[in-house]
Amino acid sequence: MSINKDLRVGLGVSPTFGNATEWADDFIGRYQGVYSEIKAINLNPSVAFRVNEKIALGFGVNYVKFEADLRGMQPVTGALPSTVDVKSKLSGDDTGWGWNVGAIFELSPQARLALTYRSKIDLDVEGQVETGPSSTPAKVAVELPDTASIALAYQMSDKLQILADYTWMGWSSIPSLDVKHRSLGVT
Repeated sequence: MSINKDLRVGLGVSPTFGNATEWADDFIGRYQGVYSEIKAINLNPSVAFRVNEKIALGFGVNYVKFEADLRGMQPVTGALPSTVDVKSKLSGDDTGWGWNVGAIFELSPQARLALTYRSKIDLDVEGQVETGPSSTPAKVAVELPDTASIALAYQMSDKLQILADYTWMGWSSIPSLDVKHRSLGVT
């Protein structure tokens, strides 16, 4: 929405991360997981300002609603002659805050260059671990990765525009997810 010729405000609602996988209950990796679904919905109010005819800057605040549903199989041994598997489910949610910045540079009447950065978002996901009939409170810290992008737009003709971008994502912020069962004090 235009406030004036140089100032604009906006609101974006989008998924920042989303992933779902599903495997059979007898999958060889079933103890690591047979089903996972992660959703992160982002609300992003933002403001953009044109500095001059060649440069525009933007800033936004990110509010993220995060939900996770992770399922696997757990071996149960004991008096039985062989191992029996039972289903386990870890589910939880949290909300977090972050920010983003961007700049667009007009290099020529045909070419524009854009730079963007989105910050990390720290979450303390709380939920439940359900194994068979039992349920245990659980918690896991998750740091959603930061991202940086550079993009180029070049207008070749009235009917052809070439777009290119390179985006880096800091996935190393999630080397592992160590779930704490609060009632047991173990991971």
